Amino acid sequence: MSRLCFKYQKFFDKLVDDGLQMPHLFAPNDINAFRFVFSDDESKNHLPVLVINPRRVLPDTLKYSGYALSCYDNEDKAVERYLDLCKINKKMPLTLGNALSSGHLHNSDGMISAIEPHTRHFDFYEYESCNLSQSFTIKRKLS
Repeated sequence: MSRLCFKYQKFFDKLVDDGLQMPHLFAPNDINAFRFVFSDDESKNHLPVLVINPRRVLPDTLKYSGYALSCYDNEDKAVERYLDLCKINKKMPLTLGNALSSGHLHNSDGMISAIEPHTRHFDFYEYESCNLSQSFTIKRKLS
């Protein structure tokens, strides 16, 4: 059986070389997940923030997260967070997207961080073979 590698493994290897520790990850076990996406420009959908904008500066505690995909396991909590972010910055839909997508994350897709109890947010670390564009669909527009 071949070893599963993360899609952005070369970046993770660099972070390890820099002395940063990978967060503790878990198998997703077919979790239903929700993500913000663009309904009119799918080219940026399902790309981590540091892939979209490699010059973005993140603190050491979030550098691994910058190569993961932001997800929620609860639709209402995802929408609540989206609306809160849009209240802070009216241009947020240009950064986050304007729609909510959903799909299931299988163990063969990657690993997830611990789910934050209050926000229901987690990071999804994709394996090389994962392509969420094939398995996630737009559920509804948000803005």
